[in-house]
Amino acid sequence: MFEICYCETKQIHSYLENNDCLFDKWNFRQKAYSEQSNTKTIPIAWLDEPIHPIKKDSIQFFNIDEHLNVLANDCLQNLLIVTHGYFVRAMIVKLLPNSEVSPHVDSGIVLEKTRRFHLPIKTNSNVKFYSEENEFYLKQNFWYELQNKKQHSVKNNSDEDRIHLICDIYNTKI
Repeated sequence: MFEICYCETKQIHSYLENNDCLFDKWNFRQKAYSEQSNTKTIPIAWLDEPIHPIKKDSIQFFNIDEHLNVLANDCLQNLLIVTHGYFVRAMIVKLLPNSEVSPHVDSGIVLEKTRRFHLPIKTNSNVKFYSEENEFYLKQNFWYELQNKKQHSVKNNSDEDRIHLICDIYNTKI
């Protein structure tokens, strides 16, 4: 787990607190992947499988909420400056209280060719991220690179939601 850069999340956190219903507008991810059944997702951008080579014009952009997209895009651009790529998937994911994302390894052409990043928007010290045998606490307002090609999981041992902005970055140099 690598801390990449700082990004202020106060505005996006506040907006989501007042617009929780946005998490109920799309359910593909939690239905398609059993390990994600305790999550709710707001898609920003999504590149379907199988597409290779990965092309920018194949990415489907969602407009669940225009203002939320602007706030998320500000955070994404902050990361792109550091990573020198472009995002092929971006989503805001809520892990429900007292639940988990079971151990898994991400697979598929898109995920094999990209790097995955997480930006905690809402979290607390009772939310633990596991990568192989290691336990991590991801601090709010920092982008982290996740080694999603290794087994990983999350446990939310709290009575609050955990919310992350997650994106997959494609860089032709990697």
